[in-house]
Amino acid sequence: MQLWFRAIFWFILFWTVIFLLASHSALRSRFRGRSSTNVTPGKLYAAKGSSFPGQTQIWHSLPSGASLADYLRNISDLWRKEQEGAYVGVVVFPEERRLLCTIPKAGCTAARAFALKQTRGVWLDPLDARDIHSIQPWSHENLTQIAHMRDEALLAMMLSDPSWKFGALVRHPLTRLLSGYLDKIQHGQEFTRFPLNNRHPRSFSEFVYVLEEAAKKLTLDLSLFDEHWRPQSGFCLFRMLPREFFDHIAKVDEPGSLKRFYGDMFGEPGLAWFDWTKSRADSVGRKTLHSQSSDEQLQSHVDTAIAERVRRLYAEDYERFGYDLWPPERRDTR
Repeated sequence: MQLWFRAIFWFILFWTVIFLLASHSALRSRFRGRSSTNVTPGKLYAAKGSSFPGQTQIWHSLPSGASLADYLRNISDLWRKEQEGAYVGVVVFPEERRLLCTIPKAGCTAARAFALKQTRGVWLDPLDARDIHSIQPWSHENLTQIAHMRDEALLAMMLSDPSWKFGALVRHPLTRLLSGYLDKIQHGQEFTRFPLNNRHPRSFSEFVYVLEEAAKKLTLDLSLFDEHWRPQSGFCLFRMLPREFFDHIAKVDEPGSLKRFYGDMFGEPGLAWFDWTKSRADSVGRKTLHSQSSDEQLQSHVDTAIAERVRRLYAEDYERFGYDLWPPERRDTR
């Protein structure tokens, strides 16, 4: 009798656990929505070698039947952490009804100077040594950012209302990373930035190696990773919103793309700013106003093997933004 009782007890317990696990899986699938059938970002290039972890879309589609406001409330801790870790997150232009996301080492200094001029009436020259170091603190303290917002319903309205536009600036991962190395490591000697931890890489190749080793140990949380070489996909809500929420994603290393971006997003004031920055860059022999233009440095610091390592490391960025192994200006001369 006791044997039969035990058998029945374990039988019921087994199927109860199976039922609970199946129910939990079904609820998760319903809440998250169906996964995209596209190739998972990073899968192609990251097949071999080191790449940053967690390079998948957090949500592939909005939860079925849920409002955007509910969705944003549900992931509030995720998107707020991303935005707060961005130093200057997505900037709000209330009068123009625009949202602008700038990423470190992707033309952010000039874009934030434009935001300060438009929203605060503060004019700072991105090429003036006295102004360059003022732009980031000024923008961090004085620009309205979505990280400051506490009303997810209002943010949902701004993201979904056709009269509002959401734009972001990105850069080729190789020139962005080399620019970060030249600016912060070779010239700035800022060896405390994570994950260097006071290591002194003697070349760009050694710097890439430090990042590769760190990528093997990192968890899904990349917030501690210095923002100047954090993957661009970890900014701008790229992993949290479907592509259709972004009206414009411009490549700062392609002048035609950047000009269309400022024109489409901000009209005449945007075009005037683009023309001024271009003439300002021309006056000092630069192609752009990037604080540390690294395009001309590619020949001396990067060979094909290093370029391939960077592509594996930043596989998600290459695929998400449609970049080839080499940036356009290097590709044209090869």
